[in-house]
Amino acid sequence: GTADLQATRAYLRWLDTQLRSAAQGGLDLNEVLRLPVPAPYRDWAAVSTEYRRNVMHLYPAYEQRELQPAPAR
Repeated sequence: GTADLQATRAYLRWLDTQLRSAAQGGLDLNEVLRLPVPAPYRDWAAVSTEYRRNVMHLYPAYEQRELQPAPAR
């Protein structure tokens, strides 16, 4: 229902912030996978599998964005 959608949206916002921060901090993929998942999501049925899959799929793009030079002004 609506609560599930809100929880998923909150998780995705957290994940985006987590991955952006990790990339800015220069963490590699394995370091990101070892970061703790916050309490609200730790009890989700498949969180360990889904978090791992999300990070492995999404994190390379976050890293790539950080490695690209800033556009000239």
